[in-house]
Amino acid sequence: MNSGIKKLLWCVVVIAAIYCTYRFFIAKYVSLEMFQMHSGMFKDFVSRHYVGGVAAYVLALIVVLLFGLPLVPLFALVAGYLFGTVYGVIYSEVGAVLGAITSFLIYRSFFYNLIKEKYKTKFAKFEHELKKGGASYLLMLQFLGIVPFFVINSVAILADLPLKTMIWTTALGTLPFLIVYVAAGSRLGSIKSMHDLLSWQTIGMLLILALLSLIPVAIKRIKKYYHI
Repeated sequence: MNSGIKKLLWCVVVIAAIYCTYRFFIAKYVSLEMFQMHSGMFKDFVSRHYVGGVAAYVLALIVVLLFGLPLVPLFALVAGYLFGTVYGVIYSEVGAVLGAITSFLIYRSFFYNLIKEKYKTKFAKFEHELKKGGASYLLMLQFLGIVPFFVINSVAILADLPLKTMIWTTALGTLPFLIVYVAAGSRLGSIKSMHDLLSWQTIGMLLILALLSLIPVAIKRIKKYYHI
């Protein structure tokens, strides 16, 4: 068994382990209902140990992003409740960027060569297209707010984008999404479901931002077609 197949098997095992851990353990205890039930305790802890509370929140968000857990909206909501809208957005942005950096570097170290070697021929055209408009595609995925970070990282790795591009696209692309959820944190106790926070107006705004992020790609295609 060559090293490529071994790495692939390890990836499958790790992904399966993460999914099972989330599905059968984490999802039962880290939920909107749990935070609502213990909101007073969290608020009291932050008021007594503000710096420690911020550090714990940022670290937890980094772990969430590293393992691709679908908990970012919930964490943003909690940040708004614990720290207020302005600081909640700032701390969430810091956690999102640091999480993106950590996961990007780890994924690139483990999966870059595997993807390149195994799918070099199949992904040649796709990779070429990504390299021409990689930042725009990353922004589009970030603006949508529903694409898992491991997918975004995979796109960045295939496009062979530098770390600085990953950083600024994450900071800019997650901002509208985070503002929506963090701002809703002030009414944490009255929220019945996370789905209640996404109105059609909000969804429309995110879709418009995602489409606008593709304008540079469209301009390049038009120039190429008309030989401008």
